[in-house]
Amino acid sequence: FHTMIDVGVNTGSFLSAARTLFPRANIIGYEPFPKGFENSVHVKRMHCEDRQCTTPPFGKITLHNKGLGDGVPLYFNRQFRHNLRQEQPIDEHGQSPLDSVFIPLDENYNPDTDFVIETVTLKQIVEENEIDLSKDIYFKVDCECCESSLYNDESLEIMRNFRVIFIEAHFPPHDNNGIIRKYHQFSQCSNCVNYHTHNNWLRSNFKDAYDIDYYRSQKGQGHGHYLLTRKEDNISSARGHEKFLMTR
Repeated sequence: FHTMIDVGVNTGSFLSAARTLFPRANIIGYEPFPKGFENSVHVKRMHCEDRQCTTPPFGKITLHNKGLGDGVPLYFNRQFRHNLRQEQPIDEHGQSPLDSVFIPLDENYNPDTDFVIETVTLKQIVEENEIDLSKDIYFKVDCECCESSLYNDESLEIMRNFRVIFIEAHFPPHDNNGIIRKYHQFSQCSNCVNYHTHNNWLRSNFKDAYDIDYYRSQKGQGHGHYLLTRKEDNISSARGHEKFLMTR
């Protein structure tokens, strides 16, 4: 791949794998959480001696302490998080609301306890990194509901240029009867759309040019994974994608 875009770097696992498998690729990472951004900088440092980040044939690694969104600020409401913990006990299996959901500024914002992040649109990501859309591009998104900001015509036009698209979709968790877990943060967050919105938008806009594999669904926890690959690559499953990467 010429360019690999990592939205939601977090601990840097994808960044590390991408650098290892594709040392010639330019890797562009976005992570809004301060601690997560520190992790991504550390991973970059592990993989990069000075010459390996600036001199061909090694690709560049560029990191941004920003989040994907609509270009307007978002904030992490610590009190909201605390209230959810009180209303629904957290068990040891990770059924708790996640720490990484940001919401639009509202009357509950407290500058003494909450922190604000800068967001950028996909178009801004392309422009500020001077990404050549004619090249082979791998687009990975895992950002706890911010993926819904991609569901517009402007982002769609850009995304349909990508060779591979991987999205972890987040939505209000529900049981087999469709009953939503009321006190989960994905159920309360205005940025989170339901599973059917994710599924309908992705399939209706990409099924003509991409093979779409939805796998490892955890609807009870509110997340699932979409892998979109170009039809000409003839990759119909996640396991087939693993083989594809090994041959690149």
